Amino acid sequence: MPGGRVGGFAGVLNKVAVSLWLTHPVDSDLDLSLIAPDGTLVSLSSGNGAGANFGAACSPDSNRTTFDDSAATSITAGSPPFVGTFRPQGSLASALASPPNGNWRLRVRDNFGGSVGALRCGSLFLYPAACATGSGFCDTCPGTVTNSITTNDLVNSDRLSRNGYDFRSLCGASSFCPGTINFDGPYHYDTHNFTNAGGPVCITVYLDNPCGTLFASAYLGSYDPANLCNNYLGDIGDGVSQGYFSFTVPATTNFIVVVNEVPLLGSPCDYALVVTGGACPPPRLDIAPVPASQVRLFWPSTAGGYLLESTPSLLPPTTWTGVPNEAIISGGKYNVTNNSTGTSRFYRLHKP
Repeated sequence: MPGGRVGGFAGVLNKVAVSLWLTHPVDSDLDLSLIAPDGTLVSLSSGNGAGANFGAACSPDSNRTTFDDSAATSITAGSPPFVGTFRPQGSLASALASPPNGNWRLRVRDNFGGSVGALRCGSLFLYPAACATGSGFCDTCPGTVTNSITTNDLVNSDRLSRNGYDFRSLCGASSFCPGTINFDGPYHYDTHNFTNAGGPVCITVYLDNPCGTLFASAYLGSYDPANLCNNYLGDIGDGVSQGYFSFTVPATTNFIVVVNEVPLLGSPCDYALVVTGGACPPPRLDIAPVPASQVRLFWPSTAGGYLLESTPSLLPPTTWTGVPNEAIISGGKYNVTNNSTGTSRFYRLHKP
């Protein structure tokens, strides 16, 4: 069962796709499945194809078999060697509820045996929610912050030492305070407070800034400018323009993320923090009319893994079906536009 570990994915998981080249003389003998870090199993293909192989080569990618929910053709309607893009038998959207960071596995099972095959290559594609131009970062839980380091900010006489980005803090690995240093301080800094309202979680902090010299660290409960190792949780390792670090936060606690300059900056430096991994509140589905007899359904972009479903009646037995229109993210919201003419329909958000 081949697999790989994903780390450093920040934000909301919006789409999953898989591509591979697998050689086997009898495709119909095989079950192919993707297993997400939380154990969610998605059937890619089961008993399909009166022939050999999934894909024809590793390169270029167009020679592989790619599984994508948005493909026009189902894998059940294809034929070996299945070169191209196909809808899987299960829904890859059901894996959106899983944490993106962790072990993803591809399971290949031969139901009959007697034949020899090999997985030649495979790729997992995880797509974050991409907000429209000008709308900023998509929402995350516990939250997203944009700010700027300026000469009007608070100052520390010391700063944390830099061990290098390769030695940044990561969940599951031991982390210790690197100690403090002062070459040319004092150093301007900002603090940002967040709350973990759920159980113990791995929090990932993504830092983005054009200056390339900002540093980020995290603290549990409170931040003590006079003792930078007190309540220390983790840090990003070095001054970077883009990077991330992660740390574990206990249940029902608050934590502080500190951003500071390294070295001193002569002018303001804008930055963004994307803090993700915490529990989000249940999303609210809203509806609004738009021109041309249509309606817009929208909900927070923090609701990764939720599916939009509809039914013509609430009288039992009620059957809910997925809305095929792909959600467009704009202004930190998922948006789906549907026709409002004809039979009335009821909508809901459902997390598998």
